[in-house]
Amino acid sequence: MEFTSRISSKDFRAALRLKRKNLYRAIYAVFAVGLIFLFVGVAIQPTSKEGGVSQFFVQAPVLLGWSILMLILLPSMGRLSYRRNKNIQAEFNNSVTESGFSYKSSSGSSGDAPWSSFSYWRESQAVLLLVFPSNIFLICPKSCLTSEKLEEFKAILSRVLPKK
Repeated sequence: MEFTSRISSKDFRAALRLKRKNLYRAIYAVFAVGLIFLFVGVAIQPTSKEGGVSQFFVQAPVLLGWSILMLILLPSMGRLSYRRNKNIQAEFNNSVTESGFSYKSSSGSSGDAPWSSFSYWRESQAVLLLVFPSNIFLICPKSCLTSEKLEEFKAILSRVLPKK
């Protein structure tokens, strides 16, 4: 099966969100802990015998501020990374077979990888990710695939790689 694709900024950001799913979960967990510290600090503040600020209350702004900053910076860094990388904005001719995945871009880069060189694959509403053991990934936008080719691609991936 062969198809031509062009990775848009939207596709790239969707791939990064999918790849960083566990990181986002950790950031939300830190945010939740910060909220808990804030509420506990406010609740025990009036009963504090020392009259000082509760240690829970002191840590809450740090945790909340860090998590909010990360939730703002991560998408911004993704947009900047896409704009800087001109190679990813090229047109790609992709080939998917039972033995592997190959691509050739209009900017001159190319690659051929057997399925054994990938660790797993992931799927979102916009993209399919093929992930190498080194956490480098290939992005396949769904917008460039017909529904038949998408089903065929997913069937091949299901046979040869685990889905995470």
